[in-house]
Amino acid sequence: RHTRLLTVTGVQTCALPISATADPTYRFTGWTGTAACAGTGTCTVTMGADKGISATYVKTYDFTVTKSAHVSIATTTIDGSAPTPAVSCDSGSGTCVYTYDAGTVLVLTATADPTYRFTGWTGTAACAGTGTCTVTMGADKGISATYVKTQTITVNATGYGTVTFGSVQTGRAHV
Repeated sequence: RHTRLLTVTGVQTCALPISATADPTYRFTGWTGTAACAGTGTCTVTMGADKGISATYVKTYDFTVTKSAHVSIATTTIDGSAPTPAVSCDSGSGTCVYTYDAGTVLVLTATADPTYRFTGWTGTAACAGTGTCTVTMGADKGISATYVKTQTITVNATGYGTVTFGSVQTGRAHV
């Protein structure tokens, strides 16, 4: 978090509107100080005495999700709640970009369509395997889910013999 202090010294009674604008990679989170402002909107300070006000900002980072039409990616935060914004890049293929505060922890889950199998994560988020992926935002990061098409083969055997696929024997059949 970064806080900038603005001190206003006045001898007259007047209303002074103060607004905060975050730099492109920060988000304004609110006011503190003796001026009694709340929220993130414009603060109107009524002068009649010395007052102080602080504007607080938090660093933000982009999280890029690249996906195909065959895998959906959803997320929660570490406590199980939905982050703001929620990753819901699940229709079609493409790239979705979300912005999160520094320190936000995301828990990603990939789900493949019924005729596909999720095979793992790739990208700068540094996740491995096919389980959930936990990402702590401290830099811009990206992720994609990889998959393979699954296929079913049906074998009907009649008579006596063994059916083998590669090195896997699947059983014996007899009439």
